[in-house]
Amino acid sequence: MEQQQQRPEQKMRQTKPCLACGQPKSPYGTGGSSIHFFYQQGPVRYFYCSRKVHQTYAAEGLSDPRMPFEQFAASEFFQRELEATKKRVVEEKAQRQIGCV
Repeated sequence: MEQQQQRPEQKMRQTKPCLACGQPKSPYGTGGSSIHFFYQQGPVRYFYCSRKVHQTYAAEGLSDPRMPFEQFAASEFFQRELEATKKRVVEEKAQRQIGCV
């Protein structure tokens, strides 16, 4: 009998959608129409989407829809985003504790 070697089907790499804007994320920083980055400090997790950030802060002077995270992290806008994320984490923890009681 001839044995045929079966190759496992190679899956196409599918990119996950951005949690902020729904756009497929590129595995490379230069792909797509926005830049995505994940920031974590302790329990605070922040998903950076340059497109979503631009939509949020364009009226306040943010002009680059493809701003690298390093530039955004040095801006005043990042501090606001970080504080809002920290507040959300605290509220979520409080909600979980209320739900467990």
